[in-house]
Amino acid sequence: TLMDAVKEGELEKVKEILSSGVDINVEDEYGKTALIHAASHNKVDVIEYLLESKKIEVNKLEKSIGWTALAYAIIRGQIKAAEKLIHHPNVDVNVYAFPGSTLLLWAANKREVSSVKALLAHPNIQYQEKNFVGKTALILAAERGHKDIVEILLKFIDTKKSKDCKAAQSYINAQDKDGYTALMYAVKNKFDDIVDMFLYREDINFSLIASDVKNDTVLTLAEEQLQITKLLRAGGCEISKIHPDDTDLR
Repeated sequence: TLMDAVKEGELEKVKEILSSGVDINVEDEYGKTALIHAASHNKVDVIEYLLESKKIEVNKLEKSIGWTALAYAIIRGQIKAAEKLIHHPNVDVNVYAFPGSTLLLWAANKREVSSVKALLAHPNIQYQEKNFVGKTALILAAERGHKDIVEILLKFIDTKKSKDCKAAQSYINAQDKDGYTALMYAVKNKFDDIVDMFLYREDINFSLIASDVKNDTVLTLAEEQLQITKLLRAGGCEISKIHPDDTDLR
């Protein structure tokens, strides 16, 4: 069958079957197309051939889970397949992997470095997207200590500054539903190396206050963490400007 040929990577057989009149977007009993199977099994040459067709529905959803071919490639770690799909002019890189989570959010959270890079390379990537609790890809990476992902995202933001400085600054200082920023999570979870990456940026807002019951700031979160407190001070974070009533912190 077409699906068997695709999964085995038998390109010539795939060509033969499709040339006989079989619909290129036909689904199997699970709602998967040939392109989805090719992406899932990392059959790059088959993907290339399928994408040449003007009839290919590159964003067609698999019915049971609701993933596209790109989602399957990203989530299953098939980066070569993902890169081929991302280069298709009609591909949607902002599809949801899971409810409330785009592929970029998923990849940042799971520390999928290659996937994050591939997705950010697409001109239509909506990097500002948040998950159901208001966390951006940068917040998720900083919260979990994924230094490499944080670095990639910060460099990406820097390339956006010339076009939209305000949007870039807003992303750096984005707060989740509890009012926490990427920097706040890095401080809270004692990721000194990530904290250091934020400190000397001119676009960091040190005065943001979380909306939880503690009204945390970067410095109240760092009270018992001497090394991080030193880093914050060295970076120009003045306690008197953050919590003027907390004189015991000075």
